[in-house]
Amino acid sequence: MFLQTGQQLTGINVIMYYMPFIAQSIGFGGQDHGLLAQGINGIVNFLSTFVAFFFVDRMGRRIALIAGGLFMAIAMGTLGCLGMTYAVISSDSKSVTVENKYAGWMCVVSIYLYVFGFAWSWGPVCWLYPTEVLPTSQRAKGVSLTTASNFMFNFLIAQFSPMLRDRLNFKLFVLFAGFCFGMVIFVYFFIPESRGRSLEELGNAFGTSDVAANDDKNESLLRQEIGNEQQRFNTGMSSAVR
Repeated sequence: MFLQTGQQLTGINVIMYYMPFIAQSIGFGGQDHGLLAQGINGIVNFLSTFVAFFFVDRMGRRIALIAGGLFMAIAMGTLGCLGMTYAVISSDSKSVTVENKYAGWMCVVSIYLYVFGFAWSWGPVCWLYPTEVLPTSQRAKGVSLTTASNFMFNFLIAQFSPMLRDRLNFKLFVLFAGFCFGMVIFVYFFIPESRGRSLEELGNAFGTSDVAANDDKNESLLRQEIGNEQQRFNTGMSSAVR
């Protein structure tokens, strides 16, 4: 559940939901420019997801989460620091805009690098990991709970981000960079690697080996029963043909 919650705390949906407004605040004025930036953002996210197909099984889940988290923390921190350095607050204090052209472009690059880092790490791995580590008898309920926690924090982030953006401005992105770094620390100390490991091995790592062993025993009995039924069926068919 913490991984799914952490996925939302990385700030990905702040970028996805409010990219047009962010684009305007970093100097890309106009609704059309904001929507164009959002469209490019979606393309980057879509294409970068394919990187996970080639590297997640090779590098492992832990390495993907740690490397991706650090990558996102640097990109999000860069975005926040650039905004805090070059942002200009309007006279009525209702808008904040990065008027330096080069800083604005660097902000855009930081956003796309952040999305790239998310798409091959915390994006897919947080959905993959629970299905691999949960014992068979608990998998349906466990995955349901992890999914519920993701959607709950998705809702909270979407509701409170506009208020936080108005109060913190670009400091909000520094906050999410801190969350990304915190997720890296959590994964390093508490998340074991699941690549190429059996449920019993993962059960030992999480302290649920008895549950995993019982599931394996039940699965073995079920396969034996299915085999016996198949043998009786084949015998009956042979008798009928004769």
